[in-house]
Parts: sequence; C-alpha cells; structure tokens
Amino acid sequence: MRLRFEKIDLAHFSVCVQFRTDSYQCSFGSTMGLAEEMGPDGQRYREKIELRGRDARWGYYHVWQGDEIIGQLEFRSYSEQQEGWGYVHLFYLAPAFRGRGLFPTLQDFVTDALRAQRCRGAFLSVSPTNTRALRCYQKHGWRFFDDSPKRPGSAIFCYEFPA
Repeated sequence: MRLRFEKIDLAHFSVCVQFRTDSYQCSFGSTMGLAEEMGPDGQRYREKIELRGRDARWGYYHVWQGDEIIGQLEFRSYSEQQEGWGYVHLFYLAPAFRGRGLFPTLQDFVTDALRAQRCRGAFLSVSPTNTRALRCYQKHGWRFFDDSPKRPGSAIFCYEFPA
C-alpha cells in the first residue's frame, strides 16, 4: 500500500478535528476536556497548526492513500525530556487502516524528518488505557522512559533512532 505525506492543508481542517477527536477518544476513553483544549470551533487547534506549520522545527502532515486522507502526524524537533531528541504529538491512522502494518511507514517518515533536524530519537506520551497503541509502540522499539508530568496516569515512551 503506497502512502504519501503532505503538509496539512487547512482546507482539510475538519479532517484534523475528526482525527484529533478520535485519537483523544482512543487515548482517554472520552472526549471530555478536548473542546477546552481545542478552543471554540477548534480555533485554538487551527491556530497552532497554522503558526507551527511555518516553523521548520514542527511537522504537521496528513497521510494519504490515493485521494483519501487516512492518517495524521504531528511532531517537533525538540523535547523537554532530552536535548537532541524530538517529540511526537500524534501518530494517527483512521480506524479502517489500523492493524494493516502501516505504522512502520509512519514511524520511518517521522524518524527521517527528525533526523534531518539532527535528532537522535523521539519521545511521545501514551495513555495506559490505549492498549492498542501501547502494544504497537512497544512492538516497534519504543520503551518506557518516565511518567508524564503533564497528564497524570500517562507515560512517556522513547525511541532511539537506529544507527
């Protein structure tokens, strides 16, 4: 299955909101708190994508298969955890595309983009209730690093890029 990665075009912002909402539901079992985080009508989230999209340290991409957007990636080339490491805010595939072996392609894209920014690895936060994501991350080389200081109960995982 051939995938392509394109910077997010805000003409597809409703897809961003849909994917973010599903991701939040998968992670936390509800969307309570998401509206406050995204702002009225998602405006705060839209502004983040717009502003960060102009900053070379950030990556906001849609994952396409043919003429369909099937996923979304959000990451940056710095982290609070360790200098020289990036941070992944979102690995997302639409439900119909999960479990099809596509994650390594997404991970490789993010790895290559962060390596181009001189990162040696990346971190991400994952909720322990998102068991499917946890299994996927662990299967593909991510390991527990620390408890999340921003979201009690969640964990920070790290992935050191292969040499």
